[in-house]
Amino acid sequence: MPESSVISQIASTINIIAQITRYSDGSRKISSISTINKTDDAKI
Repeated sequence: MPESSVISQIASTINIIAQITRYSDGSRKISSISTINKTDDAKI
């Protein structure tokens, strides 16, 4: 399967990425939320 097809399938499935950071006290908190947008030339 071509790489462009795999990237396109992933982009059409995932809309949000949440990054969780573990701090030195052991707690975990959301440190970043990103959205994935597909451009006209099928790049993420």
